[in-house]
Amino acid sequence: MKAADLRANPGLRLSPHFAAVELVAQTEPGVERDQRWAARSVRLTDQHAASLALLAAALESVRAVAGGPLRVTSGYRPHSTGGQHGVGQAADVQADGLSPLELAWRIREAGIPGLRQVIAESTGTGLTGAMARGSGRWVHVAIVGPGFGPTGSAWLESPDAESYAPLRRRPA
Repeated sequence: MKAADLRANPGLRLSPHFAAVELVAQTEPGVERDQRWAARSVRLTDQHAASLALLAAALESVRAVAGGPLRVTSGYRPHSTGGQHGVGQAADVQADGLSPLELAWRIREAGIPGLRQVIAESTGTGLTGAMARGSGRWVHVAIVGPGFGPTGSAWLESPDAESYAPLRRRPA
């Protein structure tokens, strides 16, 4: 996968259910997504493109354990320094009807290979309520890739998107 291919075709499918534009800008079509694509896609490198293809493959597995579509609320963020979003190795996703804790546990129990980190997150709206558009709840999914710590998954939760703790017991 080459960066030039992605820049030339925002709709290029990186996997059966994820197009380049979703992982670079966001899922929801519209003017804001188009503006994000224009600003971010020019910064893509071939390494970013390769990472995004691997991320899309991992998200296909997450989609399967979620039992339906995922909404990508944040993917590649070229101005994010020091984090996996900045190199195309992470995405924040929502699965309507599932809580962040439920989806994180489903991912953990499925044993999806190639993941480095999964975090159930919230902006203070709670980790047990259902995710939906604008809910302030999501799951951060990061793949193993160059430049970031040991392989294997870190399972965390963050009730306020600022403090992090080990993933607690599975919700009943």
